[in-house]
Amino acid sequence: MSSLAHPTIRLLALHVAPVDERWFAESAVPDSAWCTVIQRASLDAAIDALTTADSQPIDAVVVDEYVRDSTQWEAVERIRSACPRIPIVAIASERTPDALDRAIGSGADDALYRDDVTGALLARAVRYALAKRRADLAEQRAEAAIAVAQVREQFMAVLAHDLRSPLSSIVISTSLILKGTGIDEPRAKAATRIVRSADRMNRMIVDLLDVTRIRMGEAFVLKRERVSLTELCQEAVGEIQPSFATRALSFVAKGPAWGQWDAGHMTRLVSNLMIICLSASPTDTLVRIEIHEEANETALVVSHQGGRIPEEVLANIFEPFAAMTGSEKRVPVPGLGLGLYVAHQIALAHQGTLSVRSTENEGTTFMARFPISNDV
Repeated sequence: MSSLAHPTIRLLALHVAPVDERWFAESAVPDSAWCTVIQRASLDAAIDALTTADSQPIDAVVVDEYVRDSTQWEAVERIRSACPRIPIVAIASERTPDALDRAIGSGADDALYRDDVTGALLARAVRYALAKRRADLAEQRAEAAIAVAQVREQFMAVLAHDLRSPLSSIVISTSLILKGTGIDEPRAKAATRIVRSADRMNRMIVDLLDVTRIRMGEAFVLKRERVSLTELCQEAVGEIQPSFATRALSFVAKGPAWGQWDAGHMTRLVSNLMIICLSASPTDTLVRIEIHEEANETALVVSHQGGRIPEEVLANIFEPFAAMTGSEKRVPVPGLGLGLYVAHQIALAHQGTLSVRSTENEGTTFMARFPISNDV
């Protein structure tokens, strides 16, 4: 389709009598045509010109009231049906109160009274119709994209939910094997690896379920209770450490850091940040977890000494799957790249914030801040 400012829009004029060439010249620029006119006297011939594959594409249609094989309104309706995206301008010869409304109701994008038509006015109407169709097409594509995204997210939610049952069976069966007698060391190590891998899979499934719920409009349901954030972090370190047995972890807490937290969600926030830092940093470096209270806030800091995260990655790092895009610059995180998104949403649900700072010298630091409640 031609640009709105292009001087040669390809215009199909459905008109019985010879077209008035003054309609197709810009009055502001004498003898300057704003379009190339292809005239057809019958509706069938017009539709053939619009739909024939080997013909040159038509940008817009002007439908006069005088059409050989149909009424004007039937012509507009049939052209709209045959070519839903083509811009249409109707020309009404009589100044009846409903003439223009009827043209729009039949499917035209704009309509003019014949006595008012000038080159400039018709050019403006056609360009308006072009812009309107483009906007409609963009809206339709956006709606289609939303529909596809909703189906995809519903599918992911069902898939994640259905995966939990066989995964649970794997964990239970492997745990029973480990509790049995007579199992040799190689088999015990293999069973232990299965349990740890299943645990990582379960974390990914839980993250995926949370992401699909959030993106489908469901918020986190928090079960707040008086809990020590320090104790939650200690539990998270105890759970994560066996999977990173060779890594050095430093945990420092200045006090118990009591608060009204959802214990399960806060433990996941800490675990996700720890796993990301452990996975993104060299194996011979230290990962630090710190908790301290300042002013009216409790701060949780998780940092590693890996390289700097590029600015273009940092800009969207808390978006779902953002850490998986751009293979040469992506953040090396495990799983689906949902951990940071989920951690960010958990922080927001607790009226907190989650931010990140990354430099070449200091490495990367994630800081979650939460307001201290007066009723703690």
